[in-house]
Amino acid sequence: MASPWTTVLEQQLKTASQWDLVVTPSFEVGLLTMTSISSKNMVQDTTTATACVKVRVLVDGSVAAPGEVTYGKRTQTLTATLEGAIANCLSIVTNVSGTQSIVLDTNCVTPEVIGMTDDSMSANSFTFAVPSEGVGVHLIQVQAQISALGANQNGTFTAVGLLGKGMLTVESSRLIKSPVLPYTLGQ
Repeated sequence: MASPWTTVLEQQLKTASQWDLVVTPSFEVGLLTMTSISSKNMVQDTTTATACVKVRVLVDGSVAAPGEVTYGKRTQTLTATLEGAIANCLSIVTNVSGTQSIVLDTNCVTPEVIGMTDDSMSANSFTFAVPSEGVGVHLIQVQAQISALGANQNGTFTAVGLLGKGMLTVESSRLIKSPVLPYTLGQ
């Protein structure tokens, strides 16, 4: 499930002439994904957790190029097929012939559990461009959207995306308008 786009940084900028705007938001991004599975009797169990943080820039309410950018994303999947913990479910019985056998009570078998937790933090930055912004005062907004979702059979999952400290740099600049010559690497 994704959160709504939320403004996390905002700044006004006055331009005296028609310039291109270059907007660079930088953030710490944290992702936590935790999965566990519970399997027995050779039945496969799978759990998946995904956390994602996206950022976009609006200038005067319009989305700046290139649109939404993923600042951090993780998908974690854990799968296992386990026989089960059977130590307390064994008994020795005497057969009609007088021999002894070991019998497993399958209703007694408890699931083995395997769990995995991933946790990461990264600092991210991306440059957005707004060509030919007119004269006047412009509202620059940085918005973030966090999504966390998962799927499980018998196990559990947790997925969390976090947006930490951030900084916004806005510059007026002249972007290249005509195509540039291709760059060729030497032999």
